[in-house]
Amino acid sequence: MHVLIILIIPLLMILDYYLTLWGALLRMCTFGKHIVIQSYELNPIFQRAINNFKIINMQHLVFVLIVTTLFLIINHLNGLATSFGSALVGYFIITYATINARHCANIFTFWYACKHPESMSGIVMLNDKMSITMSMNTLMLSLFPVASIAIATFSSFAFGGTIGIILLIAQHAYWRSKYTKELNA
Repeated sequence: MHVLIILIIPLLMILDYYLTLWGALLRMCTFGKHIVIQSYELNPIFQRAINNFKIINMQHLVFVLIVTTLFLIINHLNGLATSFGSALVGYFIITYATINARHCANIFTFWYACKHPESMSGIVMLNDKMSITMSMNTLMLSLFPVASIAIATFSSFAFGGTIGIILLIAQHAYWRSKYTKELNA
């Protein structure tokens, strides 16, 4: 597999973090005055960094470096030329492309609300459990097309992406269950 394809993965991972920061900042303009949430970042590991608008997050950068190094090693061993390697690349690229596409949709929505504050009125308050549920449900918008492509083409890359989105949904379900336990405690 070409090294440039592998380098797309850390690019998408870094883009995820900075699009999250941009979205968190932009939503404060108008959208955040009408849709009140507990935290813009749903991943508990990165909530503090995003809430504090931390420009450099060493924990995130170390994770990106580890993933990139592993991909370069696997590629050097010719492991990415296999169906498993293609599925692994698809897992990361499709999962992070899905996440980044959602960030872009949020940014465009927040930008529109900022430019057109008259388009919103009232206040809605969402707890983390509802925010996670909404996020989990919108992942279906990516899951069905990617899974359909995987089934129709038998593409290892698309199967990897399907698994990535399913695991992202499962991760959301885990986060939601933690908030359910906290709410019931």
